[in-house]
Amino acid sequence: MVELHARAMSVVWLAVGLASAESPSGLQVGDYTLKTRQSGRREYFECQPLLSNRDTFFRLWVRTFGAEESRDPGVGLGVHGASGANFSLIDSISLVSDGIEARDAKLHLCGLRARENVAVLLCWEKDDGRIWFSASLGAAALHLDCSAAATGRARPLQRVQFKIYPGVLEVSDGKRVRTSNQVHLPGNSFTLDAQCHWLFLEDAVHDVAVDPEGQGPCAVSWSPDSVEMATGTVSHYGTGLTLRPRHGDRPVHFRVWLFPGRANRLAYEDFIRRQSELPLVPKAPSLGVSGRMGSLQARLKEIDGAVVAMKPRPQALWDKAQEWKKRLTPWESARGSWPAADVLALESPPGLDFFEQVATLDAMEGDLETFLWEVRYATLIGLPSAWPPE
Repeated sequence: MVELHARAMSVVWLAVGLASAESPSGLQVGDYTLKTRQSGRREYFECQPLLSNRDTFFRLWVRTFGAEESRDPGVGLGVHGASGANFSLIDSISLVSDGIEARDAKLHLCGLRARENVAVLLCWEKDDGRIWFSASLGAAALHLDCSAAATGRARPLQRVQFKIYPGVLEVSDGKRVRTSNQVHLPGNSFTLDAQCHWLFLEDAVHDVAVDPEGQGPCAVSWSPDSVEMATGTVSHYGTGLTLRPRHGDRPVHFRVWLFPGRANRLAYEDFIRRQSELPLVPKAPSLGVSGRMGSLQARLKEIDGAVVAMKPRPQALWDKAQEWKKRLTPWESARGSWPAADVLALESPPGLDFFEQVATLDAMEGDLETFLWEVRYATLIGLPSAWPPE
């Protein structure tokens, strides 16, 4: 046990659930609005951001606990699937560090997207300590690429802990944990070195192949470059897994996999194939201002062309288009200074103003989309030069 002195233990909880803005590849990210909740006399914050592609979806359950009677001082995040099993509880994934009192932490989050990825970036802030978490979903993926890090007074990140309930969220004799060289049954404990960097978790009794009430298996894999050791214990209810960072001041990279409604054998074969084709260290996509600016500029280009083509030209629409050009100019000028891939890899986390900038871009995108449809409507019906009417 670490002696804390004047510093408090921080626990970030994550729950992962298989569950907005959409790209041509069917990727969506949305629902990342913070909601204020009440527990006793204290407030806490909660949100449930959604990441999805054409094949699956993940809904994260994020919470900061504000009540003094909370089970642990910490903030929570879980991943929900199409079931109540696997990683679905609020403390299914915990990021544990030493240095901030997380129950009073301020939560920052934003959604990011590019052509082939969508992502959520989270930061829990208290004084000079910050705990970071990012989750990215690819266009054809059945997993989330996740990174976790602690900065400032929250360093080092001590461990990443999982409470996993494979197949069903109930006691069962069929719980199994597969590694690259062994199958662990209830009552077994295990220690994995860098040669083994994944777990496949299933329930043989509630296998979808024989039990229609089964929810399907799941898996966890991680980068051996960022994880020194993995330990765990299998029970009749769930499996506890702890990842020990190789370098506490560097990010930990891992993947969370869900196979809802899939038979164990077929899901296992699919998992082995898919994870063998992936790099051990996830390559963080460039999800920064560049993609957002490209989207805004494309909308403005369509607006500009449509207004110019109108005869006679509606002066109000023309003036509004020129105002938008001026509004985007400073953002375009700052394009090269924005963080890109490092935002999600967390090697160099951004400043907290990044979240405000992304929120501003979100609002601008919505406003410009509304203006675009106004211009499309004007083009369709044909408007007099004095539009809109007084």
